[in-house]
Amino acid sequence: MTHSIQRAIQYAGHALPWQIQIPLFLCIFVAVGTFCSIPSETFPSGFTVNQALEDFGVFLLFTALWAGIYAHFRRDINIFWLLALFAAALVQEEINVWNKLLFALGDTFGYEMTSRERQRGDVFMLALIAVTLLVRLVLDRRFKSFMRLHITFFLFAFVSFQLMIHFVFAYNLQGAVIEQRQKYLQEVVATYTDRFDYLCQQDHLMGFEFSDKPDAEVLKVAPSVVDVLNKSKDSPLYVTSWLEVAKPSGEIFRGVDANAKVLVALYHEGSENRMVVDTEFPITLHKIISTSLLTFATPFGLVWFFGGMHLVLFHQARVYRMKYGSLFRKSLPTSPAIPA
Repeated sequence: MTHSIQRAIQYAGHALPWQIQIPLFLCIFVAVGTFCSIPSETFPSGFTVNQALEDFGVFLLFTALWAGIYAHFRRDINIFWLLALFAAALVQEEINVWNKLLFALGDTFGYEMTSRERQRGDVFMLALIAVTLLVRLVLDRRFKSFMRLHITFFLFAFVSFQLMIHFVFAYNLQGAVIEQRQKYLQEVVATYTDRFDYLCQQDHLMGFEFSDKPDAEVLKVAPSVVDVLNKSKDSPLYVTSWLEVAKPSGEIFRGVDANAKVLVALYHEGSENRMVVDTEFPITLHKIISTSLLTFATPFGLVWFFGGMHLVLFHQARVYRMKYGSLFRKSLPTSPAIPA
C-alpha cells in the first residue's frame, strides 16, 4: 500500500511540468502562511506584515527540517512530496512536536529541563538531521544526490545566516541603542526635581520619588529595584539603569514579548530615591529591529530555498530525460520516407 502511494506520487510528479511545480508550491506556501498568520480574534486590524514574515520564516525552517528527514529515505522530490512536508511542518508548529518529545525523553531518563523554551526541541532536531545528512554524504558516495546536497547545505547555511543577523540586529544594534537610551534616562533621574517632572511628562515616562522603601506601585513595574537598592545602600550617591523583563507565565516559554520589557533608571542619594520607567521605548525599538530583520531575512530565505528547489527539479528532469528519453522516442510513430 505504501509503495503504491509512493509510485503514484512519483508518476504524478512527472506528469506535472517541472517548470511550474516550485512556483505553484510557492504560491500555496504564501497563501497558507498568510492565512495562518491572521489572528482570528482581531482580524483584520490585528494582521501585520511582520507577523506574516515571521510565520513564513518559521514554516520555511520547519519545511526544510522535514525535507531533511525525507532526504534520508529518498533521493529525489516533487511538488506533491513538498506539499506533504509542508503539511507536516504546519502540524509540528501547531502541536510543538519536537519540544514535547525532548521533554518526554528528559522525563524518561530522569533529566530535568531547566528551561521551558519552546524552540529547544526544534533546535536539537534540526542539528541532528543536518549533521546526520552531512555524515552520510561524506561517508557514502551512493547517498549523494542534488536534492540531498541542497537540503544539507540549506540547513547549515540558513541557520548560520539566521544566527548572524540575529547577532547583528537583535543583540549588537539593539543593545547599542538601549545603552544610549539608558544613559539618557540616568541623566533624567539625576537632574533637579522640576526638570525631572517636565522630562517625564514630555517623554511619556513613569516617574517615582520615594524615601527608604519603594511603595507597591514601584514594585509592580520594577520588582528588581529592591535588589538594586540593597546593593547601593552603602553608597552616598548611586545612579544606575537596567532592562527589566517580566517573568514569563505559562508552562512553555515562547520568548520575551516587547510588552514585557521596560527600561528603568534609579537615582539614590541618602534617603532620597528617584526612579523613572520607560515602557514605550522597548516596544518602539522592537518594532524597528524586527521589521528590519524580518524584511531582510525572510525573503532571502524564501528565494534561497525555493530557488534551490527549482534547480533541483531542473536537474531531476534532465536526468530523467537522459535516462528514459530514448524509450519515449522509440515509442513515437516514425514519419514515412519522402520519395526523392
